[in-house]
Amino acid sequence: MQIPRIPAWQYTLAGGGLAVLAAHALDSTVVWLLLQAAGVLLLQRAAVRHRCSWWLLFTSAAAGLAVAAGWALSGAEPTTTTNGLSLAVQYSLFAAGAYQFGRLRRPGSAAEAGAVVLGLAMLAWSFIVLPYLGDPGYLQVDHGVATLYAVIDLALLVTVLRNLADQRRGPARMLAAGGVLLLAAHLYYAATGAEGTAAFRPGGVSYLLIQFWWVLLAAASVHPDAGRFRAGDARHGRTALIAMYTAAVAAPLLPAFADPSTVVVVPALLTSGLCALLLLRIVMLARLAERRAREARAALDEQRVLQKRLAHRAGHDALTGLANRDLLTEHLGRAVAGDRPYGLILCALDGFKEVNDTYGHGVGDAVLRQVAGRLLLFAPEVELVARIGGDEFVFLLTDHGPASPSASSPFSASSSTTAPPTSTSLGAPVPSSSTTAPPTSTSLGAPFPSSSATASPASSTPFAAPAAPLLSSSATASSMPPTSATPFAAPAAPLLSSSAGSFPLSGSASPTRTQSPDFSSLSSFSGADQLARRIVEAIGASPFVVDERLIPLTARAGIAGGAPGSDTALSDADLALRAAKQAGGGIARFDESLRAEQSERARIAAGLRQALTDGGLFMHYQPVVDTETGRIAGVEALMRWRRGDELIPPAVFIPVAEQTGLIGAIGARALGSACRQAAVWHHEHGLYLTVNVSTHQLRDPGFTSTVLGILADSGLPAAGLVLEITESVLVDAADTSVLGELRAHGIRIAIDDFGTGYSSLAYLHTLPVDILKIDQSFIRRHQDPPRPQDVSLTRAILELARGQQLLAVAEGVETAGQAELLRDLHCPLVQGYHFGRPSAPEAIDVLLRKAAIRAAA
Repeated sequence: MQIPRIPAWQYTLAGGGLAVLAAHALDSTVVWLLLQAAGVLLLQRAAVRHRCSWWLLFTSAAAGLAVAAGWALSGAEPTTTTNGLSLAVQYSLFAAGAYQFGRLRRPGSAAEAGAVVLGLAMLAWSFIVLPYLGDPGYLQVDHGVATLYAVIDLALLVTVLRNLADQRRGPARMLAAGGVLLLAAHLYYAATGAEGTAAFRPGGVSYLLIQFWWVLLAAASVHPDAGRFRAGDARHGRTALIAMYTAAVAAPLLPAFADPSTVVVVPALLTSGLCALLLLRIVMLARLAERRAREARAALDEQRVLQKRLAHRAGHDALTGLANRDLLTEHLGRAVAGDRPYGLILCALDGFKEVNDTYGHGVGDAVLRQVAGRLLLFAPEVELVARIGGDEFVFLLTDHGPASPSASSPFSASSSTTAPPTSTSLGAPVPSSSTTAPPTSTSLGAPFPSSSATASPASSTPFAAPAAPLLSSSATASSMPPTSATPFAAPAAPLLSSSAGSFPLSGSASPTRTQSPDFSSLSSFSGADQLARRIVEAIGASPFVVDERLIPLTARAGIAGGAPGSDTALSDADLALRAAKQAGGGIARFDESLRAEQSERARIAAGLRQALTDGGLFMHYQPVVDTETGRIAGVEALMRWRRGDELIPPAVFIPVAEQTGLIGAIGARALGSACRQAAVWHHEHGLYLTVNVSTHQLRDPGFTSTVLGILADSGLPAAGLVLEITESVLVDAADTSVLGELRAHGIRIAIDDFGTGYSSLAYLHTLPVDILKIDQSFIRRHQDPPRPQDVSLTRAILELARGQQLLAVAEGVETAGQAELLRDLHCPLVQGYHFGRPSAPEAIDVLLRKAAIRAAA
């Protein structure tokens, strides 16, 4: 069995008591002095470690040791008066130290205790010591000593009572017991007639009681609570200041009252006046320091507010108040470092670019704020809602376990039960229409009530935003309550105002915090799918209203899960979002095939960059034939890419070039190479050149100058160049001036794949085009024999082109029957495998020579 460890103060108390009894039995002055010296050393150690009251207690013990040693060395028997005066110092210092120990610790408390001691010393000097020095037998001395001890006894009694009520029971009660022993020693002396000094000499009862006082004082100094102080207020009351001022001025006058002679009165008055002026100056300095301290505190408070503001801005989007990419990265880092799976829903708006282009960025910003307001409805169900791009938003889902025992499925869409409010990083629970939810602490906004619920603004965060008018169709920015926290709170007024419009949500759209999905397997994505679908539905449920404009928007979403230690969830969600866009909208989940496709796109992009330098890109040309004469009227330039032994189709690498921004360099390379080759054919055979152009090139402000520079360098005239653009690209670029500039220089514009895009008469009438190329899907319909309805459709397109004075070109001609039919329908130009496949320039040269020979024959 382990023996419990006995504290040092208990050893000191027990050992010191036994030592005192042993020394009393031996009756040796040397032993008494050694015990007292040991006590002084312990008190000196406590004074160095704990300071404050222990210095007074140490001084009291040192004074007692000095008196005892002095009387022992002198060998003389002290008189009653001298013995009383010598013990008065020890008593007074102990009373001051014990009283100071029981006080609240505050700056200047030790100085106050010292002032009290010095004041008592001045009183004793003036009315006891000074008369005694003047006349040792003067009766007033005895009365003064008696009065002094009466005051000291009262002071000891006060300290005893004060320390008995102290919460630090160990040292405080030992000091109280020591005060009782000193009182007992003096009372015993008074009870025995107060004759002589034997009671205070070794062997006397009062002397023995004082030695036990030593033991208690030493034990208190080594107690663990000896250095634990009660904190107090640094400010002083008006009464205390008046008392200190009065004492400082009156104390120097005490000798004048004891001896009212001119020699004493004049120095006393001068000293009193000097003390008054010094104290006045100290008070003025203290007030100045206090004023500067208030200014410093105000500056620190302002700095703390600024730090909070900067911290909020660093982690939140300035426009919507949602978390930004940095805060999302921080939360993702914690999720990755954790031991639970997590997930992401990446949501993007469809058609938001057109909103900015049509109405301006001010309207676009207002729409984004309203979108954020709708997305915040789902904040209780996720850990974080963030805006990471112009129109991209991220929902971080973490597995925190079920919010209630009834939760049965991940992110259950049922609204029959509402889980208790949950604190989130970006919002608070949205109560259902039949309940009232209490405010919840958030880092962005306050609780979001439904149309019939009542909630008060969250007040537990400095970033609380007013949320009362979240779904109120009549709310306006002016009617919203002011944010009471900071000027950088979430901009809830424009974000949640009436312009957001009321949008109907299904019964499943009431956000309910239930069990988070397990993202470790794809089969558990159903809950996240439902949440993503509700998010998409919420955005497209009703138009956004800005300045009386109705702006409908739709959204798409990509879902990806993440495992502990894996940080690919955001890129996976981006791949899923891209898949959703390619599928025409809605939601898409990440799977490994998407990552494989992305790896292939990255490989293609790297190969294209290499091909731009090593000549892996080259041009093939397909002839365009005049149906009347059968001669080659022009060629269409088609870029090819050979990667090793593999020929990569344009349908594979052109989209990657557009996504990576390489299309500009590749298009310039293709146009330059084709123009240089076509310049020869144009001068020798009168051929024109057709080159495909993408929307990215048309959006380049320097595209016109690039084309004109290539024509100048190659020698191909502007009339010999046709830029071929698809219907969708042409409509998208109709608002730019580049097409008009190119046509002004004589360059012709052709609509490619006509009939597969917009195919609108209005577009044909307004768009700056010269040539209409009929899509090959219309030509391939013509079998042998052709169906009348297919023939009538082709004839209608040709009549439309002639009516608009456009040159028609039929693509995809593969049979002689198709060629004969188009000739009968008076289609001016045709191209396709029947006349020639895309070939190298040398093959086109061969065809041109053969055509020249036939023409000569």
